[in-house]
This record gives sequence, structure tokens and C-alpha cells, in this order.
Amino acid sequence: MRNRSGLAALALVLASPTALSGCGLGCGAELSVEPVTIVGHGKPTVDLSLSARLTKDGKPVAGVKVEFAGLGSEGLVLGLAETDSNGIAHLNARNALGPESMNSREGPTWTSYRARVWYLQSTDEAADTVCARKVTAPFKFTP
Repeated sequence: MRNRSGLAALALVLASPTALSGCGLGCGAELSVEPVTIVGHGKPTVDLSLSARLTKDGKPVAGVKVEFAGLGSEGLVLGLAETDSNGIAHLNARNALGPESMNSREGPTWTSYRARVWYLQSTDEAADTVCARKVTAPFKFTP
């Protein structure tokens, strides 16, 4: 009898939508980004700098990995950055943006960028923010 009741309880937990989601109901984590315009002033390459802010229940969350990607006709993951004590993840890539490329890939067709909490985190607190929705913002590069 004992085994059957334990299995029945496990089946109920596994069938529960809350048990299957990363954060359950009421996540409270929110990621935000701002539009970015970069002017190259005719240089062959310029630095690329993007940022995103992560809060949970209105408070900044530190130590969370955020993934950045360029979006357009073809997308490209640009890299990961970890949030600081203010909840801000800064992605800085030196000489990554050129007149026709980003990280040596064609880039002029990209019109926006995306940030999302990366699915692999180092701490339980960071993992609790995976439920934050990915966000996008306009991106414009003028060589």
C-alpha cells in the first residue's frame, strides 16, 4: 500500500503544471533592455556594447547570466554577461562591429537585439529568474 500511495503522489506532482514550469506562478523576475544606436564614424571596426537589467519583485538580481543575440534576417548569439549588484549585465566586445559585419558575420540586416536569462545558471537564486521573459529592443548601426 505504501508504495502505491507514494507513486500516486508523485504522479500528481508530475502532472501539475506548476511542477513542470521553471518558476511556477508569480515568477516576479523581469528583464529590460533599451534601444541601441552605434555610429562607426567610418572606422573599420568599433566596439559593441549592450546591456540588460534584471529585477525580481522590483529589486536588482546579481550573479545571473544573460544571453545577448542580434536579430534580423539571420540571428547570431553575441555572448553572455553576468548581472552586477545593480542587476545590470553588460556585454562589451572590442572591435566587434564593422560596416558589413558583427563578430565577422554579416550584420547590416539586423534591426534589433534580444536579451534573455540564460537557461544554465550557477546558483539557485539565479536559476529562479529563468522564468523572466526574453526582451528585444531596436538596434541600429551606422558605419
